[in-house]
Amino acid sequence: MLEYAATDVLHLHDLRKSLEAKINDTAVHLWPVVDLEHRMIKATAHMSAVGMPVDSGVLDECVRESREEADRKLTELDALLTAPVPEDYVKRNTKSKSVPEDRNERVNWNSPEQVLWAFREVAGLELKNTSKETLPEVDHPVAVGLLEYRQALDVYKRFRETKVVDGRVYAKWNQLKARTGRMSCEKPPLQGIPEPLRRAFVAPAGKKLVVSDLSQIEIRVLATLCGDESLRADLEAGRDVHQRVAASVFGKEFDEVTKSERKMAKALVFGTLYGLGISGFTARVNAMTGATYTQAQVQDKFRGPLFAPYPKVQEWVDRVAADYEDGKQVSYTRLGRRRLQVPSVPAALNTPIQAGATDVMKAIAVAAHEGLRPTWEIVGLVHDEILVLVPESDAVEAKDWLHHIMIKVGGEATNQGVPKAMQVEVDAGTHICDTWAEKDYPRRSP
Repeated sequence: MLEYAATDVLHLHDLRKSLEAKINDTAVHLWPVVDLEHRMIKATAHMSAVGMPVDSGVLDECVRESREEADRKLTELDALLTAPVPEDYVKRNTKSKSVPEDRNERVNWNSPEQVLWAFREVAGLELKNTSKETLPEVDHPVAVGLLEYRQALDVYKRFRETKVVDGRVYAKWNQLKARTGRMSCEKPPLQGIPEPLRRAFVAPAGKKLVVSDLSQIEIRVLATLCGDESLRADLEAGRDVHQRVAASVFGKEFDEVTKSERKMAKALVFGTLYGLGISGFTARVNAMTGATYTQAQVQDKFRGPLFAPYPKVQEWVDRVAADYEDGKQVSYTRLGRRRLQVPSVPAALNTPIQAGATDVMKAIAVAAHEGLRPTWEIVGLVHDEILVLVPESDAVEAKDWLHHIMIKVGGEATNQGVPKAMQVEVDAGTHICDTWAEKDYPRRSP
């Protein structure tokens, strides 16, 4: 389980004393991230060895319910379509081994071509694709039903063969497989555990899960990159950044913004930060609104006001894109994590944000692992969240200890090299749980 991570970073000790690079004419030693990955090996090995606690009976129940939910969603989707399926699709379904015989004359909701046809017939929508990025932005029952069907079927397929040994699942943790350095996990993919399945991850008798997650860490990393004073102030005050953007886009007062408008603004913000061009931006707006805006209309109505509350974010986006077009195809984080041959403008934008957040979470994981008591275990590092299993009698103390690490170490890693006046406060929610499904964390908990 450790082999991949060890192989990936074994050579790093040879680089620690010699690696240097220049970022904007400033010499930056790369050893902090090399040291971080070295120390992270032990944390990765620890997680691989101790496993994640699971109630196998609840897990089996969740998987069975997911299969049943997928079947229900298929029935609901079929009911939305009254037009007969084209004969060509019927022939293809008949020949396909993956389509049950009783569904030959119905839409194959796993076929992208047939799904696009269904959207035209039912909703009158001409979608270019039905990806997981596009569907959430389409306001129609077919999109909602299809998303729910795919999610349920995905849970069933990915976790139906999960092996539980003595109440634990032993996943393969990959320390450096992702190009941004983010942790990944497989067999089973614990990084992709959906909310309904998290109730199967249960603290054994006499123990508790202490779970903590960072609040909006990618936005906080962005704030350190662009230096926008208003963004930093809103984050420190706990104001909803995406709601403020939505208020700007829709010309409303902050308190008048609806949930759907906030959701749309958030999707457009991250789309832009990850390099969505005006054509893609227009397609996303049209899919979310059901309208047919032109690119000029979208630029004026949506993209123009998007970062009006935070003008230095737009300046940063424009600067990174321009640098990339001028030939700068390397990306660094503040701890020196380097990505060479960045393949595109979107990657040039999202790499320093995602990789910066990675540095923060790995720094937290290392500090937590090095401060563990013998009876405490780190059982998961999932995106911006860390899970520690402790004896019930230690739960309150462990919660305070972990929360302190999240804020102190997370803040130090986020603000590495940032002038004090421009540093961004880090926030986290930390909670004592019986199961991983207990996710209603109190923010700024003590």
